[in-house]
Amino acid sequence: MNYGTIKVTRIDGSIIDVALPPDQQGHMVATVDKGDETLYLYRSNHQWRERTKNSSQVYLSDGRDLYAEIVLQDGETGAITLEDQEIRIGSLAAPYEFLGYGELVAVTLQNGDQVQKTLQPQEYQNHYAYIALSDIDTRTAIYIDGQWRELTPKEYEQDERALEADMRDMARIDREWREYRQAGDELPPGKASL
Repeated sequence: MNYGTIKVTRIDGSIIDVALPPDQQGHMVATVDKGDETLYLYRSNHQWRERTKNSSQVYLSDGRDLYAEIVLQDGETGAITLEDQEIRIGSLAAPYEFLGYGELVAVTLQNGDQVQKTLQPQEYQNHYAYIALSDIDTRTAIYIDGQWRELTPKEYEQDERALEADMRDMARIDREWREYRQAGDELPPGKASL
């Protein structure tokens, strides 16, 4: 077997070398038997970290994800303690609720009101989220300077222009590929030679 050696940050902060079995290489979580103990590992931001067996994945408002022991206060919300701070969490937004939990973020709307929401994993990571206020009212929020806020009217206009430009590019690429396939050319569009 070809075991790969990885560096793992333990819960206490120490760093150890661990031989990772081939069947667990390339995964985001791993369980490794070290003889006298079993290590439960996860990979976040290209670093392997130890977690406890009963921990769950939590996405934080600043884009980090980690595994933590969750104290549930009801069926869907609870809290974790991180760096001596309590962070309120809830089930991830649909359709990702099966992946774990997310930090409840306070999003400041244009009118000054705040709403508390959990997001989808990629929204925490990309700092860009769609916030459903109702079945027919969705707002766009961004994470800047440690705060989530709704886009300004100017930012909404820029976002709309960028979306329109992307749609034009996709239509152009689709048209070029359709023409290429219909012509039966040897080379794809934009390629003079291989």
